Amino acid sequence: SDPGPSAALPRGHTVPRITKAALEVWRSAEAAAREAERQLSSAWESYERGHLPPPPGLLFTEVKRLRGIANERLAAALRVLSEHSAAAKPESRHVDQ
Repeated sequence: SDPGPSAALPRGHTVPRITKAALEVWRSAEAAAREAERQLSSAWESYERGHLPPPPGLLFTEVKRLRGIANERLAAALRVLSEHSAAAKPESRHVDQ
């Protein structure tokens, strides 16, 4: 079982609500894409064993669509995480001597 990106956060690190929301939106899209991919894989295996006709083109299209959505939402979540990370870093100060 994949614990997801929050498992990589340092202990005691809190994630703002907007970041959590972005991660949940991505996780939901990822789950939908994985389920569609699982269905396609299962249908293809049944076809190869001679049990069913080949998977319909619509299933391939749906897998591609859902994977695209999941990838877009991952990119958005990463942008939010990056913005949060940048905002949380203390500014480095240069002292002229």
